[in-house]
Amino acid sequence: MRYGDVKSIFLFVILYKIVEAFLWRMHREKHGGAWHFLRSCRGFVIMAPASKTRRPLPADRDIARPLPIGRSVRSHFPGPPFELLSEIICKRCKSTAARREMRGGGTTRDFCFGRVRTKTEEHSIMNCKKVTFDDIAQYTNFSKTTISRYFNNPDSLTSKNQEIIAQALIDLNYRQNKVAKILANGRSEFIGVIVPNLYLHYYSEILNQILSSYERFGYKFLVFAGNSNEAIERRCIQELLAYNIEGMIVLSHTISSGELASYGIPIVTIEREDEYTSSVNTDNYMGGVQAASLLGKCHCDILIHINVDVPEAVPAHGRIQGFLDACIEHGLPHELILRDLGDSYAANREALWKIAVYLNEKYEGKRKGIFLANDTYANIFLNRLIRLHGFLPEDYRIIGFDNSPISEEAVIPTSTVGQQIDKIAKTAVEMLVEQISEQKRGKRSGSRKPIHTVITPVLIKRDTTDAAE
Repeated sequence: MRYGDVKSIFLFVILYKIVEAFLWRMHREKHGGAWHFLRSCRGFVIMAPASKTRRPLPADRDIARPLPIGRSVRSHFPGPPFELLSEIICKRCKSTAARREMRGGGTTRDFCFGRVRTKTEEHSIMNCKKVTFDDIAQYTNFSKTTISRYFNNPDSLTSKNQEIIAQALIDLNYRQNKVAKILANGRSEFIGVIVPNLYLHYYSEILNQILSSYERFGYKFLVFAGNSNEAIERRCIQELLAYNIEGMIVLSHTISSGELASYGIPIVTIEREDEYTSSVNTDNYMGGVQAASLLGKCHCDILIHINVDVPEAVPAHGRIQGFLDACIEHGLPHELILRDLGDSYAANREALWKIAVYLNEKYEGKRKGIFLANDTYANIFLNRLIRLHGFLPEDYRIIGFDNSPISEEAVIPTSTVGQQIDKIAKTAVEMLVEQISEQKRGKRSGSRKPIHTVITPVLIKRDTTDAAE
């Protein structure tokens, strides 16, 4: 036999064996018996005998084949075999191919087989499915209806069943799909909030108090700053309505209460014109009287109120009127300085610094009692005096309004008329939630008569007045 014939036969045998092995492997994969290499989401590679599963592998080999419970399985890593105890869902990748294993010594560990791809692709777990109501129902042995009731009407379940489902959500690392819930029942659980700005400390503090109500009521807040611009505020409202908000809290001033009421959703306003909307306000008139009375007790020669020209329909106008009436009633010399102080912190600072220079020159040698419209203005004015003199001059007494954090955090803690901001925010949210509940019961928001709640201010004496002496 020639050498060429031997070579041909050898190649034929090799080719035959390759084809035979391939066909045999295909047969074994179809009927069981093949070993598959799977990468877990924890980075381990295991070998699982397909013959134990008695299930054909999917054509694309995308999902790891379930392994038998109570069987020992070999690993290519050294160590004793492990016994599969139960089926679980991987908390990391949400794969249902996870198992709880027991190794030597009786120790248990959760192990995930993750998802695998074809041999030509990298193993990946990025496409693992999210936990669904089906997964929760299977895990707890409850029906999907019971799981749905837990989310939509938990009071209809017993405390024990609620605890079981709650623990299952923790075990499965369940994340609720809020978007799907909104589409299903039409409730967004969003409340819109519009403030004029956030550089005035009063607005940032009351916003903080409003947001803290989430723990009690569960509503989320979409916040916009209108910057005292009517066009911007209308855009903000349209944006909020597009998110299907359930109600709105408005602190800005540019849009009338009549227009706000026309939107047909529950609305509560704070410290603004409120003829057609329910509102929560401070008794600003009493606050103005309290400020003038305190400065009068400080034996000031002249009382001065610095504010913007607030329209009479806005509750804050009461601070001006209360101050004036108290000064007139007690025969106290006084001056009103009502100016446009600007719509930014820089503009406020420039305007108030000019006023400080003006007062220092006009009333030199006289004890001046300064009542400013809010604590932010009072802090700016105080800083200006300290910059001019190096200290707070003895002939100045200062009081602000709001009791926002800056009044206590100032270089010299400032006396103020406290608005009880926490109570205002709490009352506003409670009123709005009540309106939302009424609307859900079928009562139109426009048919309800507006309710106006007034909160009594609290005079807080600190270092910038000496009334306590």
